[in-house]
Amino acid sequence: MSMFLSPDDWVRHGKGSVFQFSIGDDDFVRTLELAMLPAYAPYSIIGTYKEKREGGYVGLHREVELRDFIKLKEEGLWQFFVKSKKISSGLVIDDVFNVDSFLAVNGLINIQHGRSFRGSVEMSSIGVVGEVVNIKTGIVRRHAEYVEVYKKMRKMIASVQSIIKE
Repeated sequence: MSMFLSPDDWVRHGKGSVFQFSIGDDDFVRTLELAMLPAYAPYSIIGTYKEKREGGYVGLHREVELRDFIKLKEEGLWQFFVKSKKISSGLVIDDVFNVDSFLAVNGLINIQHGRSFRGSVEMSSIGVVGEVVNIKTGIVRRHAEYVEVYKKMRKMIASVQSIIKE
């Protein structure tokens, strides 16, 4: 039995946390690297996407080191998750149907960066599902470590964004 949570049994408890921002790729990658708490290192980035196959779309993913984040973005991906290899050691997502939901209910930090809509690039955002509840038992789990990393990311991004705007 996996120690990781299934989106079939676990859902967000409360509203979660989201922060929108607008900074360029280079500044964003440097900020990400500075924001990662050493206690939970090393980190990686998981890019998620859907691919059309017979019978519909399939959720797929690619995992790279943090420094290679922009390579995924340049391939057209815009939905990502920050994974601490220490917090989520042993996390296997190869046989997961809904990758985005699986990563979210397990606390990984969501990044949407570079998404375009009708020809214009949307604001970027980071978000985390800090607590989940089991729909069968009512048990609540808190992703305290990922919430801690999210708060540091948010603080660093806000600081960089404010410097850029000056």
